[in-house]
Amino acid sequence: ACVLAKYEYETWFAAAAESLTKYLEFPDGFVASEEPENARHGKAWIERCFRGPKYSAARDQAGMTSAMNLDLCLKRSPSFGKLCRELERRVRKPSSSA
Repeated sequence: ACVLAKYEYETWFAAAAESLTKYLEFPDGFVASEEPENARHGKAWIERCFRGPKYSAARDQAGMTSAMNLDLCLKRSPSFGKLCRELERRVRKPSSSA
């Protein structure tokens, strides 16, 4: 199977935004989108919220990925849910005897 983030990998960060306050800064009263894929929150959205001097996928994705709340991402991102289901299906698949 091939599963891709809908729009961009950063959309999964938007789905778990509250768990990424080390990397992202939000205005007072911020409420995370329950549907970041439909809102098309991706790289541009992350760049606007990024705390550092400038967001760099090569430099920042690994740390953000390890810090993000996967349950939030799963709740808000259907494409992440598809990835999880595909991985689970493959992990639980019985091995064939040779």
